[in-house]
Amino acid sequence: MADSASSRTRRSRTHQQDSRTHATPAAVPALQRTQEDDSGRVSSFPAVSFQVNAGHTVQRQPAGVIQRELDRATLDIAALCHQLYEAMDGAGTDEEAVYSALRRGAAFDVAKARELRTAYQRITGQDLMVDLEDDLNRGELAAALIYLGYMPATTASLGDFQRERARHAMLRMSGTELSSYTGLLSETQSTGELQYLHKALAAGHTVAEIRTFAGQIRGHDANWFQDNLHVTGSTTGRGIQQQWSHSCNITTVEAMRGEMDPIYALQLHIDNPSLNSPANAADATAVNPTLAAEQRTLLERDYTGGLGNMSGGVAVARGATGGVGRWADDLLNQQAGATGVRYRTRRLGAGEITLDEALTAINQGVDRGIPVPIVIGDTTATYAHYVMVLSRSGNNYRIHDPWDGVTVTRTRDNITGSTINLAGGWNVLSAVEVPRAR
Repeated sequence: MADSASSRTRRSRTHQQDSRTHATPAAVPALQRTQEDDSGRVSSFPAVSFQVNAGHTVQRQPAGVIQRELDRATLDIAALCHQLYEAMDGAGTDEEAVYSALRRGAAFDVAKARELRTAYQRITGQDLMVDLEDDLNRGELAAALIYLGYMPATTASLGDFQRERARHAMLRMSGTELSSYTGLLSETQSTGELQYLHKALAAGHTVAEIRTFAGQIRGHDANWFQDNLHVTGSTTGRGIQQQWSHSCNITTVEAMRGEMDPIYALQLHIDNPSLNSPANAADATAVNPTLAAEQRTLLERDYTGGLGNMSGGVAVARGATGGVGRWADDLLNQQAGATGVRYRTRRLGAGEITLDEALTAINQGVDRGIPVPIVIGDTTATYAHYVMVLSRSGNNYRIHDPWDGVTVTRTRDNITGSTINLAGGWNVLSAVEVPRAR
């Protein structure tokens, strides 16, 4: 796939008919293949901002009332409610019993876990959330809320999909790991900081890795988080940029992984101190040599994705001619162990997906917090340039463009009306990397 020229003048597509030119991936610094997570179905649930009024007092129901209500409730949920009530009743709290009940409830699915709160209210006459807040410390409460499918609003970009992955990761923890993890949550100094620990857990990192990460981010503010734990949409509007003429696809892989994995994003910034600086048109290694080397390696790697085996691309300077791109789905899917997502390339020009279907796939992905790479050109059969849809608000889409390294907004009308206008003038949506969450 060809890419655009450095001065925002559109590059002539001399290899337009070569299948290798369809989709230039930008290289991924320190981006290693991860093993795919086969932990089972991941369901989604709406984000909930939870707040309990201070000074709430509770009056517990007599034991006889509780038992009669238990007899009328479904066995599993009733037993869990009874266990929770007994664990928190009176002086002191049996945290192990609380977690045991929550883990058993969460092991069903999010809907069943949510049912616990309603059943607890009916059986005990108390609000489960209030009782948990009264009896658990900050870290324990944060873990309890994610078990139950609740999460405060935050700047961590922790969507429904990653919240559910974090919940499954907690269900797989040993008692020692859970104790260590809740201890880390208790030490956080802001809600955003806490949420990035959850996000790191969702990305498959161990508690030991998250402990190191927690020390690196402790005490920082939301602007620092945005500038260091993401590789797109910094506070200056800039982000990761392709260092080579045809490495937009590899850069998109990096951007996708960086949005899903804050530990990876932070390491990318550490390894490339000038990550958000404009690339050099004449010398790809002048600004971010580590990034450039890794992008070149991945760009020139043979393609082994869903469109059949092909030769890799050719890396040349941004201001030079002769570069060749490649599709990116194979490299995107090599990150599935960390992201929990696999992608399938669907081309509008080949009749593999309609425009309406493409928009539905984009919306379904970003609404769950999953970035969606797309390819644009000057017709539906021109696969010229990779960009990535990060999120949307109604009909407005945040898109990161690897050519200029900027995050911009485009509307639904821009997409349907072929007026996307990125990377020097590519306007038409021609392919979508359709996400499939595991």
